[in-house]
Amino acid sequence: MGAARAADFNALDTVSIKVTEWLPARGEYREWSALSGNYSVGPDLSISVPFLGQIALGDLDRNTLAERISARLQERMSLPQPPDVQVEIAQRAPVYILGAVATPGSVPFVPGMTVRQAIALSGGLFRGGGVEMRLERDAITTAGTLDDARDRADRLRAKVYRLEEEVRPEDAPPISADAKKGIPAELLAEEESIRQTRTQVRQSRIKSFEDRRDLARDQIRTLADMRTSLDRQIDVTRAELKDVNKLVDRGLAVAGRSTTLDRTLADLESRRLDLDLGALTANLAVNESERGILDVDTTFRIETSNELQTARAELEKAKRDIHVAEDLLREATLIAPANAIERDGDLAVSLEVFRTPWGGGQPVKIDLDAPLASRDTVEIRLDMNRARPSVRADAQVGNP
Repeated sequence: MGAARAADFNALDTVSIKVTEWLPARGEYREWSALSGNYSVGPDLSISVPFLGQIALGDLDRNTLAERISARLQERMSLPQPPDVQVEIAQRAPVYILGAVATPGSVPFVPGMTVRQAIALSGGLFRGGGVEMRLERDAITTAGTLDDARDRADRLRAKVYRLEEEVRPEDAPPISADAKKGIPAELLAEEESIRQTRTQVRQSRIKSFEDRRDLARDQIRTLADMRTSLDRQIDVTRAELKDVNKLVDRGLAVAGRSTTLDRTLADLESRRLDLDLGALTANLAVNESERGILDVDTTFRIETSNELQTARAELEKAKRDIHVAEDLLREATLIAPANAIERDGDLAVSLEVFRTPWGGGQPVKIDLDAPLASRDTVEIRLDMNRARPSVRADAQVGNP
């Protein structure tokens, strides 16, 4: 696994984590499926890992992150050896293209991508007539995208509320009512129905293990009573055998009587061993049932925590999509119509990049072949009034 700079971890990146453990007794590796998977990097440059909680990535590279996760898992699970952890960046955060392109919006980022390539993936620079028709189409399309993003955000908020309620410890204070403020009642009702169904399934599995445990405990009590009765028979038989052997030694009893008692004692002791074996098997069944009950609860919490982490990341993305769609809709309905002009000559292309996402920081002018970074927001303007013969829509724009 190659070294990585801390800057390789950006908000909205997807980090792939694989955890494996060597099992010497079996001579094989076992993957921890509950922990292995993809994790979205949050706006605060952190990921949430089951059992370990939030891990900040700001000062870590991939190797250091893998070592930290491995060490924490060894300590938390009391493992004799640290598990093997592999960390890779599965997907980068996208680049956002705004302004005079055929299809404004997000573009999947790949290392080495230039502005020119990002524009090509957005359908190229917008040019030609039919401005009013295109703006109306863009406004309708963007409004639909915005509605979809808002609906998705509402559903994710309801899902996050339900998952947080499921993983909340019983002795923890209830979740604030503000957490579900603004969520449509029908979505909360749907998630509550899902929660009740999941609870019933979990309780049914636990009840099955509890029934098996109680049955094994009843068997243990029955075997204990049988063993007590059998022990009394063994004691009586041993005493009788001792008395008979004395009589045989004195010639007052036949040896056949002693032989019969020996066989009876051996049979009773054999039955005693069977009862001990039965009790051991029943105890193992009790322990297995107790582990099953614990596994049901632990597995549910791990899976729910993973689902909650994914839902939170999807909710953040939905919020970003809402922000971008709102900007695009504002451009299509306010900014672009105000700047629309007849396009009969050369176009002056103005390119600016925002390196601090979502409107923060100062824009920097760049050219078409400038490299982009993950999460860049590029704004493209075409201005007829400032058209210059040396600068065309398909030509490189030099840095100022």
